[in-house]
Amino acid sequence: MTPLLCLLCILCTFTTSLATTYTCPSYSQIRQPSVDPSVFNINEIKGIWYLQATTELTTKFCLCNVMNFTIESKIYRYTDTCFQDLSARKTWSNFTIPLGGHLSTNASTPGILHEGFVIANHSIAEKPNMLFNVTRNTVTGELEEMHFYACLGSIIPFTKPVFSYLYYTRAANVPMFQVQEAVARDVQLYNFNMNNLIYTNTSAWETCGVL
Repeated sequence: MTPLLCLLCILCTFTTSLATTYTCPSYSQIRQPSVDPSVFNINEIKGIWYLQATTELTTKFCLCNVMNFTIESKIYRYTDTCFQDLSARKTWSNFTIPLGGHLSTNASTPGILHEGFVIANHSIAEKPNMLFNVTRNTVTGELEEMHFYACLGSIIPFTKPVFSYLYYTRAANVPMFQVQEAVARDVQLYNFNMNNLIYTNTSAWETCGVL
């Protein structure tokens, strides 16, 4: 499956799996102390992350998603390497989509990002993508987990708004119970729209060639 075909499939899916009576939370409702500027710098999210649990609709077409973030002075970029397994098995393969947008303009809320597709190094159709929590290694202090919630609005005119929950880890091979516990904590934090929640398990990472 080509990247263009995948994007077209994603847009079609948006029309059939959207929220009904749900509204986007404000950042103040979900933001945790871990992303306060006194203890967090957005540059810390640079590098590779593995998407472990999400309601993001691209997971209908990607068995695994590996992100690589770069941070600049006002913008951020990342590549989403998707392993697609919808076609004939001999054609299963990775393809990469560039994404990104603008960093927060408010120093007190570094986790509020604005994201869209990147074309010719310009992001388009940016929507709020809220980094509301991070977890650190208790020994090194480095980030091990990050939690995003994106409010994408109506991707296609006259359709209901779309919301995406995303839970990333620095390591690919994370025990499933640990992933599920992290998601459960987020659900207790706020009534996130968790329709179509999908986990990436060890078997999937192995199929994708990550493990």
